[in-house]
Amino acid sequence: MPRMAHDGGVGTLRYGAEAISMDDRTLGHVQRAMAGKLRNGEGFLLTWRLSPDEGSGRVSLWCAPGIPLAFRYDEPVGAIDSSVVRSLVTASYEGRGHLDAAALAPVSPVATT
Repeated sequence: MPRMAHDGGVGTLRYGAEAISMDDRTLGHVQRAMAGKLRNGEGFLLTWRLSPDEGSGRVSLWCAPGIPLAFRYDEPVGAIDSSVVRSLVTASYEGRGHLDAAALAPVSPVATT
């Protein structure tokens, strides 16, 4: 799964009573993958890493159609890489069977001169 450069903004996914923060670019890709699965009536686990100030480890949340879902972004997401979205969806059908936002953990932007 490709890693993406962090764009600076931190968005929020609200799912029922849960609020999950992740960088805007990752959230944009996760939104497209989740929308496709939910549109098809599929339930799935969404997994993400906790931020350092939340402790350590990973959290998984069962997602199913019919539960209120909202995405909020701090900054424009920019271009969505459809191959990243496909990778998320494909991986959700394999192995552990979950949509793994942690696989898209941002990397620090590379400095250019």
